[in-house]
Amino acid sequence: MKILRFMGYPISKLGSLERYVHAQASEMGKQGHDVQIVYDGGGDSLAGAMAERTYPDVKVHYHFPSPAPRLSAVMDHLRYFFKALAFIRKGGFDIVHTYFEPSTQIVNLLAPMLPGTVFVRTMGVVPRHPDNSTLIGKLKRLYHYLNLLNYDKVICVSEAVRDSLLMYKIKPELLSIIYNAVDTSLFKRYHIRPAHPDPFYLTFCGRLERIKNIECLINGMSILTDKYKTKNVILNIYGEGSHTGFLRNLVVREKLEPYVHFKGLTHDIVRTLNEYTDIYVQASFSEGLPASVLEAMACELPVAVSRIGGHCTIVRHGINGLLFDHHNPGNFAERVHQLVNSCGLRKELAANARKTVLDSYDNSVSIRRESNVYESLLNSR
Repeated sequence: MKILRFMGYPISKLGSLERYVHAQASEMGKQGHDVQIVYDGGGDSLAGAMAERTYPDVKVHYHFPSPAPRLSAVMDHLRYFFKALAFIRKGGFDIVHTYFEPSTQIVNLLAPMLPGTVFVRTMGVVPRHPDNSTLIGKLKRLYHYLNLLNYDKVICVSEAVRDSLLMYKIKPELLSIIYNAVDTSLFKRYHIRPAHPDPFYLTFCGRLERIKNIECLINGMSILTDKYKTKNVILNIYGEGSHTGFLRNLVVREKLEPYVHFKGLTHDIVRTLNEYTDIYVQASFSEGLPASVLEAMACELPVAVSRIGGHCTIVRHGINGLLFDHHNPGNFAERVHQLVNSCGLRKELAANARKTVLDSYDNSVSIRRESNVYESLLNSR
């Protein structure tokens, strides 16, 4: 098979999704398939170099424009449309697989012009449930329907994503569930942290956006220091985003500068998880199936995450991690305090976390399932 994957954004870091897609492409290449990846708007030299160094056998294209999702960018969208159309035709790709807007929307429109190619889209975000009693709700339902109209298959990264799309009246036969996965040969424990570390590091890694609910973590740190008198726990926040300024101001307002540190982007997440993390934390309002949590679990870390659909798919409370109410910073602080004070619990959860990933979320499992979907679609043509 010859497969082209449109990521839909510039490569600015080798983040969780990028690593996952590159690892898949590398492994499928070893099986004899030709998998190529497109990043819009050029590539950051450091991130591109890291991707090339980590997965040197994967062919990556950076020369596509970056169409901004706004009305004034109509010409950018048209240029992208014709460039993608010519590129797919010339390359003779059997499968075109897209991930994020706006390239997913553009490829959806050009698909009817390439009847010999199979078009697949991955949905990694849970759409908000539509209110079909309102005009806005009906328009949202129509929007999702039209944006998926010309895809032969939509891959959902979790049951939560699939169930949300079903509420938009997307046909069940169009949807398949393939969980996000991890390269467990790369993400593993190579460094043993002390049983009683000082300082004790909590790590969050991801986009600093409202949906990640990082203020819950910060407010929880305030409770840890005030209620539990915990003075040796540090929350390290890795990432960038539009919410950064708000979060920094919150830390200053709560006088938490000694306990909450903004670390920017991490270019070596495996080292960060091994050497500078004792518990991985995440308080998101919504997740499809977060690769960042899977990576932490693969590195044999105890995780404390919010009780939402995407997290509950992976984490079983008290077995391979702990769950907390994402509206309740006190509940988060309670979970952290519980873990900080029990080395035995941390070790048990960490060992079970690694086993969970090996059993159900290793790249080999995901690659096999995705290859089966591809072959089924091609055979049905």
